[in-house]
Amino acid sequence: IGASGGWSSIEQYGNKVMGGFLFDVNPGEAGSDNGYMAPGHNSAYYDEETGKYFVIFHTRFPGSGEFHNVRVHEMFVNEDGWLVVAPHRYVPVEGDNIADETDLFGTFKLINHGSDIDREAKVSTYITLEDYNIVSGDVTGKWYYEADNTVRLYLDGRGTFKGVSSWQYNENNGQFVPTFTAVNEEGVAIWGSKLLENDDATALTNALAAISFPEETTVDVTLPAIGAKGADITWTSSHPDYIEVKGEPELPNASYTGVVTRPNVGSGDTEVTLTATATLNGTSQTQTYNIVIPAQVPFNRIAHYSFDGNFADELGNYTVATETGMRPDTSGTVNFVEGQMGQAAMLDGTNGLRLPNGFINSYNYTVSMWLNAQSLNIFTPAFFGDVGENGWMSLVPQSWDGNIMLWSNSVLKGSNPWFDGISGVPMQLDTWTHVAFSVSNGFVRIYIDGELAGETNGLPDMFTDYEGVFTLGVNPFDVPFNGMIDEVKLYDTALTAGEIKNLDVTPLSTAELLASAADLLGLGDLSAVVADLNMRPTGPYASAISWTSSNPEVISTKGEVTRPANGEDDALVVLTATITLEGESLTKTFEVNVRALGLPDPVVHYSFDNDDLSDATGQQSSGIPTGATIDQAGGEAAFTDGIVGRALDMDGSYGVQLATDLIKDNSYAISVWFNAASLANYTPVVFGYANADSWISMIPGGHHASTNAMVWSGTAWYDAFTDQALETGTWYHMVMVNNQGDMSIYINGEEGFAGQNFPDVFTPAPVTSFTVGANFWDAAFNGQIDELYIFDDALTATDVTQIYNSQRPE
Repeated sequence: IGASGGWSSIEQYGNKVMGGFLFDVNPGEAGSDNGYMAPGHNSAYYDEETGKYFVIFHTRFPGSGEFHNVRVHEMFVNEDGWLVVAPHRYVPVEGDNIADETDLFGTFKLINHGSDIDREAKVSTYITLEDYNIVSGDVTGKWYYEADNTVRLYLDGRGTFKGVSSWQYNENNGQFVPTFTAVNEEGVAIWGSKLLENDDATALTNALAAISFPEETTVDVTLPAIGAKGADITWTSSHPDYIEVKGEPELPNASYTGVVTRPNVGSGDTEVTLTATATLNGTSQTQTYNIVIPAQVPFNRIAHYSFDGNFADELGNYTVATETGMRPDTSGTVNFVEGQMGQAAMLDGTNGLRLPNGFINSYNYTVSMWLNAQSLNIFTPAFFGDVGENGWMSLVPQSWDGNIMLWSNSVLKGSNPWFDGISGVPMQLDTWTHVAFSVSNGFVRIYIDGELAGETNGLPDMFTDYEGVFTLGVNPFDVPFNGMIDEVKLYDTALTAGEIKNLDVTPLSTAELLASAADLLGLGDLSAVVADLNMRPTGPYASAISWTSSNPEVISTKGEVTRPANGEDDALVVLTATITLEGESLTKTFEVNVRALGLPDPVVHYSFDNDDLSDATGQQSSGIPTGATIDQAGGEAAFTDGIVGRALDMDGSYGVQLATDLIKDNSYAISVWFNAASLANYTPVVFGYANADSWISMIPGGHHASTNAMVWSGTAWYDAFTDQALETGTWYHMVMVNNQGDMSIYINGEEGFAGQNFPDVFTPAPVTSFTVGANFWDAAFNGQIDELYIFDDALTATDVTQIYNSQRPE
């Protein structure tokens, strides 16, 4: 059994009878997604009494982390004497288990296990076994049934598979179903599990009926692209300005995204009709779905508890907060005292306040409040959200590090349930301190007195699907808060530091907020644009924005960028934003340089072709050898044949310090080839840093959490793991692209990671530094490094492919 953790060097030997797999269940089909990850530690057993073969193993499950369980599957012997494994776990069948030709007619979910030692589940596709021995669907070919459950499949481009048919119990839909399991001459196993029988029209009806949406939404919606029996589903929107269909569907759970843009303040809610067209074997059906998109609310504020003599939400969106004792489910009394603004709630260590259930119900929000602590106890909550067995979130004035922290424990986070949103700022006693935190799809920022104090990724989505119990000053476990709380506000988006400061810390007038909105409105680095711009119709403080473009053929008013052709000059475009807030307007212009197609010039290129550390562009100084860590002197560079010409030959005893200030902002790309003689956790091929506490690292061998290649950043921690575990003795091309926090990583020209909110290490740094093969702490790189490019602009996927194709061996 091929389990995760092996090496490609052994993949060519033997038959792979099972690996990780996922039966991808689409709308209109019974059950839900199911499969295994890394089945292994297996034993084979032959029961002499029954003449049956079994394989017994333990396995993890897709999306379930390290949790594992024992499974038993029956095995059969095919006509060539090879063992093949049944697709479903073993359940005894009474009588003769005969799945004959008649049983096999119909549509199956097909798993192709391949020959690789997989690290991602193989996702099912669809095939139909038809009359006249025809195989149709995602794979085509011929099929034949012979006596005694013997089957053969001749699949185009995949070879001849010989196997066994049988009835197996599919616990996912609760029924016995016909199946087949087979292997070809290359040792590749396939499985087929038959779907419940219905005609194409019924399948389409079931698929469309299984799709549902909330009556209203403020977040993007998922639009399934595949339905029952592999039906294709396409979508249109009656109002693309409010729900726009985007995306390229990919397995599993192939889908488009309905990108939601809310109407501006005062525009009113809008009902959008989505139309799905499902097509299967030439037959189509349509279904419409209506969703209301609520308009933006003033300043994005949806709750405001001022505590000026009452516990009401001044906006009227939520019910009155209730007084509690030392625990959320007990009674108590809370008094009012003079606060930061008007009156405040006085909590004395024996009482608290319970906010309405479901106070937060999304994955994008900001909580803002004033606190004045009379005393501090570790883990005492100021604000607490509880979803029972699924976990909790707590804003604590004093956490385990002695500082203000957004702290959480939730099984929804996976194998490590803890989350530490560290601010590094201690709470001062008897002093009014403004504390706010924002959450943007799991990325947390903590603000103290309107200034960013800390940010980190990984808070799980606890409140979208689960109704939380929310409290101020109390929770089910810890010593209650002793002090004053004032001006508790909730926003339905992740605010910036400027918005928090100008709305809640030192509130500004409408005219001042409008000027601030213009000041805060930005489009990022516009000096060499290669991708679409985020020209949203809503800006800071929920201001309304309308856009004009001096050259809509290059940049549309929606931010869609069309680059000039290769060889043409870059295009200069002026964008004008008209910003409106509370009936007042002003304009702001942006000059944008749209880069023509083709690669930008690199800041530096170390080719190593002259057996030295010089920059091939002639712009930068040569590299200087270091010791095994960059704070050690010594080391001597060596060279050998590389991917193109010569390469740097490293033996783990030295690194190379490069020129300084190669990158000075938050848009850049690094491209490098390497061939590792050994792969150690944490060891970099390229390391860039502002100081020992702020850095990026391109790591072929991953770190403690995974051995997959990655880009790592600290100490604003960010783990950008690719989907590949690399091998020693093999040349790889790795590119990291940071486009103002949007991170992409490519391995051999293919995207292996895409994410957001990558830390900005270089913009605030007075000096930036870079090394090859070494950092401050870990083992130096052992292997060859070649063709290192550093660009001060982001690259596109096309650019990366161009570099890879121009340098890879034929």
